[in-house]
Amino acid sequence: METAALVAPVTALEFIENEFLLSGEGPVLTVYSLHPSPKNCSSLSVLQHQRIHGIRPKERQQEQDAKTPQQEKPGPDESFYDLAVFGGKAVRLIRLHRSDPLHLENIHPIIELHDWILDVRWMSGDPGPLLCVALAHNSALLLDTDSETILYRRSCSEGCLLYSALVLAHKSWSDTVLIGGTVFNQLVIWKPGEVAENVESKPPVERRLLGHSGVIFDISYSEKEGVLASASDDRSVRIWQVGKLGGKGGHCGEENPVCLHVLYGHQARVFSVRLLNSKVFSAGEDGACLMWDNGQVVQTLKGHRAGGVRSLAVSSESCEKAIWVTSGGADGGVRLWKLGVKQDQTEDNEENLKDLKFPVDKIDAKELKKQKVKQQDKSLRSENMKTQHEAHYLKLEKEEPALQMDDPETGNMVNKMEVTMDNLKLSETFVEKQDQSHLETEQVFQKHDKSDLNDEMDAKTTIEKSTVDTHFVGVGVPKVICALDSENSTWSDCRFLVCTDKGGVYEYTNAKWDLVWQGPPEFQSYCVMEVVSVKNKDSLTHLCAVANIHGSVQVFSIANPKSGVRLVAGNGKIHSLIWRKGSVDGFAWLLASGSDGLVHRWWIEVTKSENVQLKVVELASFELPKCSKRWLTAAIRVHLGEDIGWVCGDRRGSLLLFQERENTKSRVDEIDLLEKNLANEVNQEPEEEIQEASTLNQDTNKGRPTLKLTPVSALFSVHGKQGVTSVFEHSGLFYSTGRDGCVRIFHSKVSETQEYVLEVLRVQRACKGMEWLEKILILETKVGQEVEILAEEKEESTETNHVCLKNIDATKQSVQEVRFAIVGFHGNHFVVWDPVRQEKLLSVLCGGGHRSWSLWTDEKGHWTGNGALVFIKQGAVLASEKTVKEANGKIGWSLREGIHGRGIGCVHRLGRIMSQRNACWDIVVTGGEDTSVTVLALNPKKGEMKVLAVLTDHISSVRALTAVANQDGDRAGLSALVVSAGGRAQMQCYRLLIGCGDRGEAPSCQVIQVAAHRLDEQWERKRNRHKMVKMDPETRYMSMAVLEQTPDSLTLALACSDGAVRLFSVSEVKRRIELLWESFHHQRCVLSVATCCLQDAQGNRHQLLFSAATDGQIAVWDFPSFSSSDQNPSSPIFTVSAHQSGVNSLDISPIKLNDFYHITIASGGDDGQLAVSQIKIQIVDNSDPQNQLFISLVNQYHIPLAHAAPLTSLKLLKENQIVSTSCDQRVCLWRIGSSGIGHQRAVCSHVADAAALAVWEEERDWESGSSAEVVFGDGDDSGNKNGGEVYTEKRDTGGTEEGYVLICGQGLQLIHVL
Repeated sequence: METAALVAPVTALEFIENEFLLSGEGPVLTVYSLHPSPKNCSSLSVLQHQRIHGIRPKERQQEQDAKTPQQEKPGPDESFYDLAVFGGKAVRLIRLHRSDPLHLENIHPIIELHDWILDVRWMSGDPGPLLCVALAHNSALLLDTDSETILYRRSCSEGCLLYSALVLAHKSWSDTVLIGGTVFNQLVIWKPGEVAENVESKPPVERRLLGHSGVIFDISYSEKEGVLASASDDRSVRIWQVGKLGGKGGHCGEENPVCLHVLYGHQARVFSVRLLNSKVFSAGEDGACLMWDNGQVVQTLKGHRAGGVRSLAVSSESCEKAIWVTSGGADGGVRLWKLGVKQDQTEDNEENLKDLKFPVDKIDAKELKKQKVKQQDKSLRSENMKTQHEAHYLKLEKEEPALQMDDPETGNMVNKMEVTMDNLKLSETFVEKQDQSHLETEQVFQKHDKSDLNDEMDAKTTIEKSTVDTHFVGVGVPKVICALDSENSTWSDCRFLVCTDKGGVYEYTNAKWDLVWQGPPEFQSYCVMEVVSVKNKDSLTHLCAVANIHGSVQVFSIANPKSGVRLVAGNGKIHSLIWRKGSVDGFAWLLASGSDGLVHRWWIEVTKSENVQLKVVELASFELPKCSKRWLTAAIRVHLGEDIGWVCGDRRGSLLLFQERENTKSRVDEIDLLEKNLANEVNQEPEEEIQEASTLNQDTNKGRPTLKLTPVSALFSVHGKQGVTSVFEHSGLFYSTGRDGCVRIFHSKVSETQEYVLEVLRVQRACKGMEWLEKILILETKVGQEVEILAEEKEESTETNHVCLKNIDATKQSVQEVRFAIVGFHGNHFVVWDPVRQEKLLSVLCGGGHRSWSLWTDEKGHWTGNGALVFIKQGAVLASEKTVKEANGKIGWSLREGIHGRGIGCVHRLGRIMSQRNACWDIVVTGGEDTSVTVLALNPKKGEMKVLAVLTDHISSVRALTAVANQDGDRAGLSALVVSAGGRAQMQCYRLLIGCGDRGEAPSCQVIQVAAHRLDEQWERKRNRHKMVKMDPETRYMSMAVLEQTPDSLTLALACSDGAVRLFSVSEVKRRIELLWESFHHQRCVLSVATCCLQDAQGNRHQLLFSAATDGQIAVWDFPSFSSSDQNPSSPIFTVSAHQSGVNSLDISPIKLNDFYHITIASGGDDGQLAVSQIKIQIVDNSDPQNQLFISLVNQYHIPLAHAAPLTSLKLLKENQIVSTSCDQRVCLWRIGSSGIGHQRAVCSHVADAAALAVWEEERDWESGSSAEVVFGDGDDSGNKNGGEVYTEKRDTGGTEEGYVLICGQGLQLIHVL
């Protein structure tokens, strides 16, 4: 047996001279080269059954000092590095050869010690290399690795258990100093090499550091600064001023060490700490790596899933004034960052903003807020006064005799109504004068107390601490901001447009503002603006559209605004404008969403590049469905076969599909015809006045009828009531975002009526609390892979950009969902979020989502790790002074992709696919305690692993998985219906479409969400539920198996923690999961279920269900038919007592003999026992369906101590073989004989807390070169099912046998069995 692939927590990391990175994952040591770009170079298993906890390279200077004067070689050999690798109770010497290719070599056998090793350091000595080793029971020893002998062994006088240790070794044993973190939350410093008067005496504790309230996990020392850092279980990092430690003479530091800083920044336990000059690096269980300076967090590095960071390494400062930082996670991932050393500001780039002051009279944010409050107060007082007068007038109006009164000045009779209205006017005038006096008083106060006001503003917001005042020449308050595309993609050259409430459009370029266009009075108070950059003759032409509340749209070029054109989109308010680039240079589409749900459209051409002229053609309008919020918020133009389509989103949260039934040629003909009839064809000189263009929807337009297009397909309120914010298209799939916190992936297909319809494939939620989503950005792929471009930004082509997926059978096609980042607002922060790695890529404190903003990236539509934000806040235009990379000095790589951050509880293998390069990929699905379901592709020959998809729809841990897979003949792809279940009684059903690309790269996966179900939600829909006892909301699904499969649905059996066995029906056509039957026979937690199918001579089928609970009993249920509920059994037909406690795993193997069935039941329990029960079932002809089976127990075998811990998973193989695993990390192979169960062989796994198994075998005929795959557990269509897996009998090919065992727990390991 040998390991084919391994994913385990990364527990050791170390840099070598800023050139190489070493990582320890289980017993495997891996080396990465950092130059020219980080990459994996070599791996080697070094510690057999131990996990690597530390890597210590031998320094060059030590090698040179160790040489004797007789040696002729002047310095150490630079062609290799010697390493000391340790873990558990073992240590081994490894050599890293720098020769091409870079490789690792074992130069010494494993040395086993009597105690756990906490730290190892090299010590120069004669005659051979010496290692100073710190042990867990506060002792140290000097080890001669050549002779494998212990030269010295000393224990501290304080004999306590250590959680961590740091050895400071020098040239001799007497100079060694050991720092230990005790179980009593203390740091003790002592000298193991101190000469004692009595041989039996133990060295005393020289220094003791107190302060932590939890155990100490890691210790780091900086000789240059003379400080010590400790990381603790109490979530803190403490920095101690200790002075000089170690060195010649074995210094123990200052007499009274003091604590300089107590750093609280982690939300969980802190596992690792490193010191580099004045910087402190810490990493912990919260998955964050923090960089500290002067007690403040200046950098946060994240990239691991749940489970935290298990190891941390920091390189020395390089010649580039940069450092390398790497972290290893519990998810098996390795992240690497290159950081700039100088960090002048604290973390979060909200302080790294500059204020583009608007306008020139310096109306600051607080003043605007005060004026707004005063205006509201004035309006409120005026309304109150008016209301009082109106009420008084109504009272007078009721008194008819007294409607006339004498004027005291003239003596004439006047109406009381006139007097009342005059008083009302006088009251309003008084209020205005009072407000004017109040404003003057405020101005005087501000003049005398200006410094206090500035101090108060600085205290209320951190954004203005480091702002740069760039004066703006203009009038009004900015309302809308847009960024202009640029051929030069640098942030410093980025240009912005701002539209004010006075109707002015200003451009910010070269650190100054210029007026571009000043609108007439109707464009004041309310306006919307959008820009687009159209390529025309190797240059970019920036077009701007500004709309108002009266239905007018002004379109002009930034370079030549006087040659603009005025368009009319109805008579009411225009809610939104949308630009879309054309398929040919110089063209663009403009959409304006007006009143009454009409979306007006124009086709605009830039006719001249030097002196820009515009040609406008009006197109048919879109009519939106009737609703309360009837305007467009997003749109994209696509090709539907030979037709043109628009996929749109509206403010009501609906996704709409509009279709223009015309091919490309007729489209051009119609545009030419429209051009002849249009009155708004623009061909005037720049000084000519702007002409208004009439619309096709107006009845006066030369008698043309009104043209309107209605949606051919709609997904109403799919994003809730808050609206759709964006729609993108990439590789045939659509991505929509909304303010419901979800990204929906959908596509268009041809229905039975030959109409195009939209269909949602799956939903991706952002992080908790991130509800306001704006758009998605394609994430940059790995080095060497091609980065694809968003379809809306590349040239549209009728030959390549066909959106419709006419056939959902993806086993014949390559369907790939792009990996994306989510852009939106999380509270007051603008955030770019990676949903797969669960990390923030950008975070800016901007105040929330109700503002205009624009995001700049290196490549539009993509996130390459660099970006900057510009936005409007309280009348100020704020922009990032530096980009993410410039501000943080950070460049990151993912050297190894992680999977589940916590334990994996279930696994299911779907099958194998072959790429065009004949690479074999085994597709497996795993579910974990981190509430996610992960689709993986494993290449057993190369040991590669690729994460295809991560599904995060569960709200609790995933405990059970089952699937039904279909594969095409050439194994180029497969389609599988996967069902996952777990905590909170939740089920999720997905359709997975997996295939390899045309270029033979790794597989890709498309996920389609079919249905979801929760018991508590179903209970809410029941009638008369007040008469029933409500189901337990904490019910968990423990196990799941396929009981019956039909062309339209699946019947699933589930074991439940509330003592019930339940049957569910899953219909992919109806997209529904329904509860069919439940029984509380066990009256205790049901742990596992398994199924099989029997068939009599007449073809009648009996679906057998085996369920096992915590009492060790296995119940057998018979389900002859699901046509009527009265035929479902109320009690089991047979019971087998197999264990003394819970049955954790159950597997079934049926064999049909002459006139009966022989069924083998293998079970493993909490008692560590392996049990095999063999029963005989005979089917008789009986009118009662419940009494057609006669069952008897034939044999029962037990292995009381099959494992040293509870047996967690097992699988039955062919030829009466069993594979089992347990928390003791052993994988055992057993054989069932006539006299009992015999042990064949065992192998130690590197996966802790093993909880699930997947087993498959492969037979190869060496003469013919063909292979036949034999899968156990995943049954055929004949009904031979076992836990939803196919059971295939062995085929005699006459070749050798190979098999694979996949163990899952705290990681996963694929073992190749030869």
